[in-house]
Amino acid sequence: MKGKVYFLFLIMLFPFFLVFPQRPKDISLNADFANNSIKIVITHIVTNPRKHYIRRVEVTVDGQKPLVYRFFFQRGDKKTFSINIPDLGNVKKITVKAYPDRGGSLEKEFDIKSLNKKTQ
Repeated sequence: MKGKVYFLFLIMLFPFFLVFPQRPKDISLNADFANNSIKIVITHIVTNPRKHYIRRVEVTVDGQKPLVYRFFFQRGDKKTFSINIPDLGNVKKITVKAYPDRGGSLEKEFDIKSLNKKTQ
């Protein structure tokens, strides 16, 4: 009897695993020091990017107050956008945290000093 109850319980939970929202998979950052800008690419693989998308991104520069960007859809499996960072060459680190409209978030920290050395 316990086996049947356990089996029925698993069958009832199965649909939730199929529709469970996915958190972002990766965040990448490309720095353009000549123009003081960064390009952020968030990989968020979903079946319908018009309904399940990256809703908010927080960009923190050297631990200051985060810059918040809000979005209402994404195209394909990636959300890409660029922002200007004044005096990017003197920035030490940038933290990017992406929040989808459903599910968990993803945070990634970038060492800008090391990126700057690679481009020189």
